[in-house]
Amino acid sequence: MEFKIGDKVYLKPQYCSYQRKEFVYESLSDIKNKQFTICENCGGNRYYLEGISGLIPDTMLSTEEAYSKISLKPKDFLNFVYDKHNSSFCNDECEFLPYIKPFLRKYFKNDIVNHSDVRNILTDSIYFFCTHPQMKLKVLGQYTVKLPSSNLISGCLDNKWGYGEILECYLKECTLDAWDAIRINSIDNKQLGYYLSNINTFILCDLTHHESGFDFIYKIIDYFEKSEQFNFSKLPESEIKSIEADTINVTIGADPEFEIVDKTNELVVSASSFEFLKNSSTGPIGLDGSGDQMELRPSSTPINDLDNFVDGMKNLFSEVNQNIGDKYEVTTKGDSFPLGGHFHIGIGDKYAFTNVPGDLIYLLDYFLGEFFVKGMNPSRTTRGYGKLSSFHIKPHGFEYRTPPSECFANPRIMKVCSKIVANVANGYLKGNTFNLSKTKYKATDYELKKYARLTDADIIYFKHFIDNHNKIVGDAVLAAWVKE
Repeated sequence: MEFKIGDKVYLKPQYCSYQRKEFVYESLSDIKNKQFTICENCGGNRYYLEGISGLIPDTMLSTEEAYSKISLKPKDFLNFVYDKHNSSFCNDECEFLPYIKPFLRKYFKNDIVNHSDVRNILTDSIYFFCTHPQMKLKVLGQYTVKLPSSNLISGCLDNKWGYGEILECYLKECTLDAWDAIRINSIDNKQLGYYLSNINTFILCDLTHHESGFDFIYKIIDYFEKSEQFNFSKLPESEIKSIEADTINVTIGADPEFEIVDKTNELVVSASSFEFLKNSSTGPIGLDGSGDQMELRPSSTPINDLDNFVDGMKNLFSEVNQNIGDKYEVTTKGDSFPLGGHFHIGIGDKYAFTNVPGDLIYLLDYFLGEFFVKGMNPSRTTRGYGKLSSFHIKPHGFEYRTPPSECFANPRIMKVCSKIVANVANGYLKGNTFNLSKTKYKATDYELKKYARLTDADIIYFKHFIDNHNKIVGDAVLAAWVKE
């Protein structure tokens, strides 16, 4: 529908973590139920909203408030990662590719990317507006899409932003030592790209720039699938399932920070004063970047092996106990230094995130971060740490930075918090749907059992720890780990 300037509108819930170059919302909590005012109509039913820098299509807007429940259905995993072995950078969360990618995944087992710097053109792939090595093409024929280029909004096709510059720089039509290709045009003879018949790969213009390009994509795929001249078809169902199952191998890691306290005067001492912690910024036991906190880094483990993850932390505490002496204790209270309890989510060796999905970060807030955010150690909150939806992208995946070090105060709370992070992240990345109660800002007991897979005993202890963690933790973190 078309709105008028001054209309009050809401961003539809399913787009609350929608990402474009101009704006990124890292969490649903940033924007749900937030009302905006149309401040400018930019043509093509695209609008500027008050308080948002970027164009919003009218399909993402509604005059109705958000619904009674938020249902988070993850996008295809490959929508927000890139293959580290092929692409130097992939911005395939950009624009409208995520909305057609599940369809394309049924036909292409390798790259499905747009706006990317691609090192190698792969077989069984489709590229939209990508830079890549120069290629010579031997044009053997032409397919004309029975649609006019006027159906595409500006930016999908024209030379300034679309395919013209890619065509001129990277693709050269010739007859010798060239790839066999079929040229693809619109009905008014505007070039849309090529099909490389020998390798079942398409190189197309920026048809994912806007949903107006979807009709062109559907017609192109349909034509080449039905044509007996080409060996292009939908992937076998077994192969589609195999691709989906092989896309991700979730692991969990952590690097919590701790203070060291002198028992004789109850003063916090700098961790850098201990010889066994010096010059250890990357090993399993070392210093935080500031040099004041001790940081423990147990080895990452598969999410189905949390006992081994906790045992790894226990071994590190045993080593600390042997080196620190009886005069000192370890604490998570954070009286002097900000102490984070960062969790690391790994997604295997093959892939890396371009953008961590906002829905996933929201879920981690909802199931874990919200429980701790109001009772965190004072030095952390006063210095701007521990905010909801805090994360860093890492080569192995990403680091969720909202939780405090209290999550690692003893083996039991570490196991419970790790179960929450591991099961929520794995569930989302595997494509599970989370139906959440909008009346709560954090997970209910039912949701903790269903999605985080906590037992009744886990939930009772978790809630008790949240309400009493200052009393439970005290200054005896080291003792809690070593005695068990």
